Amino acid sequence: MKVLFLCKGNAERSMAAETLFNKLSKKNIAKSARIDVIGEKGEGLGPSPITAKLLLDKGHNVSNHRRRHITKQMLDQADRIILILSKKEMGLLPESLKGSDKVTIWELEGNVHTPAAHSERLESIEKRVMELVNEIG
Repeated sequence: MKVLFLCKGNAERSMAAETLFNKLSKKNIAKSARIDVIGEKGEGLGPSPITAKLLLDKGHNVSNHRRRHITKQMLDQADRIILILSKKEMGLLPESLKGSDKVTIWELEGNVHTPAAHSERLESIEKRVMELVNEIG
């Protein structure tokens, strides 16, 4: 099964979910991308430094990760699409995904400003990824 994790920037939430999922799942593969937002930049940039450090502390080196925008091919190839969005970001949901049975939404805050908040959010993502792996393998 191919899983696609999406968030606003592909620097923290979706990238962390992709990394954790691919480490935990033995028979599935995940990718991550950012939801295209007009005027937003970031394609090709690396992960956020704090998330990279938190993941490295857990044994996951994401220094080579580069932010990606969603493509039609990614959406078409995905069996499951997990959107990791805050309440404020729900308006970013692409029309093509509304009502799709492939889509699951994980509501998590987007902008967190302290190391403790980043750590809590990563723990929440890790818990949800483990649940997903237990569900699909």
